[in-house]
This record gives sequence, C-alpha cells and structure tokens, in this order.
Amino acid sequence: MSLTINQTQAIYQLYPQVTVIRGDVAYDINGNEIVYDLQTVENQALLDQCKTTASNLLFDTDWTTIADVANPVNSPYLVNQADFIIYRNQIRKLAVTPVADPVFPTKPNQVWK
Repeated sequence: MSLTINQTQAIYQLYPQVTVIRGDVAYDINGNEIVYDLQTVENQALLDQCKTTASNLLFDTDWTTIADVANPVNSPYLVNQADFIIYRNQIRKLAVTPVADPVFPTKPNQVWK
C-alpha cells in the first residue's frame, strides 16, 4: 500500500516520534517501526484537507472585506458585500472546526454597480 501525501502529513502530525516513513511503514529516530492506526490517519488527513480548502477559500475572498470595496462613493463598488460576509462566516466555521465530510457553501457572484 502507498500512502498519500495527506496521510503522510497526518502521520507526522499524530505521531511526533515518527522521523521517517518508507512506503507505508513509519520509523522513529532509532529505526524502530511505529505502528499507527490507518483509520485515524485517514480521518486526520480529511480534517486537514477541509481546513486547507476552507483557508484557501477565505484567502480568495479576503478582498471582499475591505471597506472601500463596498463603499457607494467609489465606482464601481461591490453591492453584495453582505452575501460574502455570510459566505465567509460559513467557511470560517469549517476552517476553525474542520469536518471529515465538509459541504462548502457556494461562493456568491460579485454584483458591481
């Protein structure tokens, strides 16, 4: 069996004594094999992926939080900033408390005036 990058990262995160992984076998600094629970590793990998995806989605919409973006004095301005605030709050919950099977909300379309 071959581990995914996410699973490998999860092993290092869950088992700090692991210093190297060869194939699907983890070892400590002395070359002793470290037995890990694959189901726990897979679950952690899913949580980490949820958090990474949520963080990226937040990053992609950071610009919508700038006050000037929605200021009607500026032309054009973002009319539906409130939609983005709601969207970002839902995404932030997944970034802070990741889940193994996330359902990400649909990003609002930009409405400019």
